Amino acid sequence: ANVHVLPMGSIQIRPLQQHLQTCQGVFSHVIGVKPTGWELNSGSHSFKVIHKDNIKIYGVPYSEHSSFTELRDFVQFLQPHEVVPTVNVGNAAARAKMNKYFSDWLKSNGRSQSTEKQTKVSQYFK
Repeated sequence: ANVHVLPMGSIQIRPLQQHLQTCQGVFSHVIGVKPTGWELNSGSHSFKVIHKDNIKIYGVPYSEHSSFTELRDFVQFLQPHEVVPTVNVGNAAARAKMNKYFSDWLKSNGRSQSTEKQTKVSQYFK
């Protein structure tokens, strides 16, 4: 699946509708992922979801203080083709260590790095 990274303030219905219009003929739906520490529904363990027409926005609890396990679980859930680290990458050894974590996470649970990747996001519109 193609991933477009937009500013945090654009993860709302109207800006996503506008972005979808710029991709007309290429994409028919948008899934927004809004990572913030304020997105877990109070008193429950479910995520906030906003759905209008062909746009769905998932509020995903996240902060820079997310635990190692939470980050690992999120990467394993998404099953991306590639993860690009943005912290702890100041030298070649640190970059190699971070890339090893991601590589291991993507191989876990018996999944191969070259198969079973989520190439379509339509399952989230059911």
